[in-house]
Amino acid sequence: MAVSVNKIALTHNRSNSFEKYEPLLYKIATNLDFSDNESYELIYQAKLHVINHSCHSDLYGFRAWCLKIMVNKCIFRISQNIVNRHRFPELRPRVLGYPRTSATNIHDLYLSLRVVYVLKKIIGVDDIEIAEILNTTPIEVKKKFERAISFLNNR
Repeated sequence: MAVSVNKIALTHNRSNSFEKYEPLLYKIATNLDFSDNESYELIYQAKLHVINHSCHSDLYGFRAWCLKIMVNKCIFRISQNIVNRHRFPELRPRVLGYPRTSATNIHDLYLSLRVVYVLKKIIGVDDIEIAEILNTTPIEVKKKFERAISFLNNR
């Protein structure tokens, strides 16, 4: 009985902690071109994941773990849409490897650059935390951000 009470308390704590990050998660989804309804659906899926799984994030902890789950859910949804060609048809040439030299807005950026740009410029996450979220290095994050800025400045 004590174990189930502890599990309920842990679930409640995770749920409450998650809720304070929901505005950030919403910003991530909407800036990755999801509608309000899609954004809320992705937040709900991320919340279920947080409640049902233990945290594995080392450096930044719970916040980075929540952001990582949301970013991964967004990227997965975008990749499903690309494969199905129902949405984001303008991204198809980039998936096939056609070169691009400029972007007119953040939605024209390569997906990997757009994610870094949104996390750093719009959400305000630092390079080290972005590196943890994306399983890469801070140097790679800096390169991608600079490349995104370069694409946007060459419009």
